Amino acid sequence: MNGMSLRRQAAHFGAVLLSWPVEQYIAAQGDRLARAGVAIAPALTEEFRGWFSADLLESVRIVASGDLQLPALPFESILRRFGMDMPGAQFAAAMTFENVVAVREDHPPARLLFHELVHVAQYRLLGKAAFARLYVRGFLTEGSYERIPLERCAWALEERFATRRDTFSVEEAVASWVERDLF
Repeated sequence: MNGMSLRRQAAHFGAVLLSWPVEQYIAAQGDRLARAGVAIAPALTEEFRGWFSADLLESVRIVASGDLQLPALPFESILRRFGMDMPGAQFAAAMTFENVVAVREDHPPARLLFHELVHVAQYRLLGKAAFARLYVRGFLTEGSYERIPLERCAWALEERFATRRDTFSVEEAVASWVERDLF
C-alpha cells in the first residue's frame, strides 16, 4: 500500500463512483431552480460586500420557498443502509447548486446565507466536478455530514462572520484551504 488507509482508499474509490451522479444532481437542481431565482436583496448585498467579491454577489440567485421539492441525493439511501449520518435533502434548511442558493425561509438569516455563499465561492474555485468529488470523498472519509471538509470550511468562515464582524475575503480564505489541501 502507498500509505493510504483502507478507509481512505475506499472513500476515494466511492467518490470516483458517486461524484458523477452527484454532479448531475447539482446541475439538474441548479437548472430547475435558477428559473425562480432572484438576486440577493440589496441590503444583504451591502452587508456581504467586503467578504465576497461584487462579481460573486451579482452572480448568485436565491430561491426561497418552504416547498423546494428537492429530490433525495443520488446516494442518500445507500448511505443510510450503511448507518451513515447524511441528512435528507428534503430536510435541509438550505442547499447550494453552483450559484443557486435554495432556502426554505422567505427571509433567511444573514448567517445562513453567508454559509451558502461560502459554498458558491467553493464551487467557483473548484468547479462543479471537483466540488462534487470532494464533497462525496469528504463524507465517505469522515463518515458524517458534520465532518465534511467543505462544510467545516463554510462553518468556520460563517463563525468568523458572525462573531468577529471584521471583513475578510472569503474567496482568499477558500483558496487557502485548497492550497493547504484541507478538502
